Amino acid sequence: MLRKKIFSLLVVFVMVMSLSVSTAFADEAIENEIDSISDYTITIFVDRPLDNTTVNERYCIDVDTMDIGHTFLRLSDGTTVEYTGFYPKNGISKNDVLFSKNVTGKIVDDKNHPWDVAKVYTVKKAQYDKVKSYIKSHKTDKYNIETYNCSTFAAGALSYAGIKTYKKNTWKIPSGTKYDDFIKLKSWKGYNPADLAYQIRAAGYCYYNNTSSGSTAYYTTQVVVAVLFKFINEITRL
Repeated sequence: MLRKKIFSLLVVFVMVMSLSVSTAFADEAIENEIDSISDYTITIFVDRPLDNTTVNERYCIDVDTMDIGHTFLRLSDGTTVEYTGFYPKNGISKNDVLFSKNVTGKIVDDKNHPWDVAKVYTVKKAQYDKVKSYIKSHKTDKYNIETYNCSTFAAGALSYAGIKTYKKNTWKIPSGTKYDDFIKLKSWKGYNPADLAYQIRAAGYCYYNNTSSGSTAYYTTQVVVAVLFKFINEITRL
């Protein structure tokens, strides 16, 4: 019986280690991979406003559709999984964007929301609880596309829990845009989905990049060691 369990653990370990190179996944497989790293994880997902390429990677808005993309979080304690994102409750108008107006906000279950880039953080229970507390205390906040949007909400939760502090950068609009109204966005400095995705990818390690064929995982020694540690911990429990 003991040998059988050890063999099963070895099989799982080899399978996980085989993913330590760039590999294509389906979205549902990502959940299994995240949960194999740690009991407590917080994952930040970013849906960029424009095509998932490096050419326009930091462009913060699609001026034709007024889409700025979306950022949301996945919380897992090893048993339960929760997806959460912050939105304007009744949508947002062009004037709301251009004049940076406050509107009523709301929390939405983003389990089925598309995404381009994701980053998984292995956290302690205290950090996990802090993220939960942040979400609960900010769920009725006012939404403001410039000062408190979905990215501000997600980045704020991670910073509050001491997990990660992202930089507030100047918003970048598509070069040569014909819409003069959007020029003022260049003076904004804060969080937006495109810039968060850029920061995650620019770090160059341990993130997921979604493509039309599935999601590609990029790993470094940090993730491999985390999986190895979990494997050794399971062995010592035998």
